[in-house]
Order: sequence, then structure tokens, then C-alpha cells
Amino acid sequence: MLLIRWPAQSELREECQRGGIPHLLVVEGGAPPPLCVHPYEDWVRPPISQDDLDIRIATLRTRVRTRRPSLNSADVLGFGSRSVGLTATQSWLMGLFIERFREVVQRDELLLRLRERSADLPTRNAFDLHIMRLRQRLSIVGLTLDTAWGHGYVLQPVTDPSQTNAPCSRCGRRAASVTASSAEGSPEPSTGAALEETPRRGILARRATPGGRAAR
Repeated sequence: MLLIRWPAQSELREECQRGGIPHLLVVEGGAPPPLCVHPYEDWVRPPISQDDLDIRIATLRTRVRTRRPSLNSADVLGFGSRSVGLTATQSWLMGLFIERFREVVQRDELLLRLRERSADLPTRNAFDLHIMRLRQRLSIVGLTLDTAWGHGYVLQPVTDPSQTNAPCSRCGRRAASVTASSAEGSPEPSTGAALEETPRRGILARRATPGGRAAR
């Protein structure tokens, strides 16, 4: 979950919208609130209680969990606002993963699935190659195959922005967070200041990062 200063980090907002990365906009000062139409986006204005902040974040996470990928007859995988074409074999495997979204699909089940398309059972190297290439395609739409060691794989949304190959290149490097503190009316952060998320009670305030000046 990214917490982004608005409007100072408007470019980061656009990148996260394109990349399907959940984010919460923290409206600075007297700036007008943004119009949020993306399902993975919401906004807050400091000061805000920690309870209210937690509810906003939990709501966004629920939206992410309830969305499911889809696969059409042309082997095009869709998730959220993005889509990617798959090979026939990848599409064949994805049928199991979508059917059991967020659940473990056993490795043996996947091997049997592949055997239905071939007379020979694929070797370990061939199978691993299928998974590697499928992961590369899934990253484009914000999905990942996590390994359940000793069992199989779990298809689920990307939670680390650096794992996605969608055009959101700066999301992983420019993630902002939010600090909850007891000081109201804190001035706007100077250049280089970021927001951090901490469990401290009260409201949202700003703290400068080591690369910027501390707020006065």
C-alpha cells in the first residue's frame, strides 16, 4: 500500500494507476481533494485519526482481494484495467490458477494438466521454464505466482510494486508513507521530505527524510 502526497506526487499517482498499485492520497494543506475513480485509490486529509486511516487502508486492501483475473477464448488474461496475451499452454495452466485464485495449486496437478496437451510428462526443467515464462507475463497485469514450498504455487495480486513490469517504474523507488503524530497544523514538507506510516496515535503530520530539510 503506497501513501502518496497530493498534489506534490501527482506523477507517482498516475504511474500507480497505470500499474494497478493500491495507493492512498494524502491531500496537503488547502489543496482541493482529487477525484478518485480508480478502484485502487482513495484520499485523506490530515489531521486524521489512526483509526480512520486504518479503515481507509483496510477498505483499499479489500477491493484488491475481491477482484479476480479473467481469461477469454482468445487466450487474453485480464486483471483490473490491464490485459496480456498468453500462449495456448500458458492459458491451459491459468485455467487451474484462476479457478483456485489465492489458493495453492499442487505441482503434480499442473504437471498432469500439461500432460493432457502432450503424450509425454514434461521434465522438471521444462516445467520450471513454463512457470518462469508465465510469471513474466503475469507481472504485466499485476499478478504473481508465489511458491508454496513443497506443494505448488499460489496465484495472487502483486503486493510489492517492484515486482510488476507494468509502466510504473518509479513506484518502487518513490513510495511515500505517512506519519501519525500529535502535532496539528504542521507546515508543508520541504523538498526531499517524505511521509512515513507509524502506529503513533493522533493525526497525520510530516517528517523530513534524511535527504530533505526538517519541517519548521
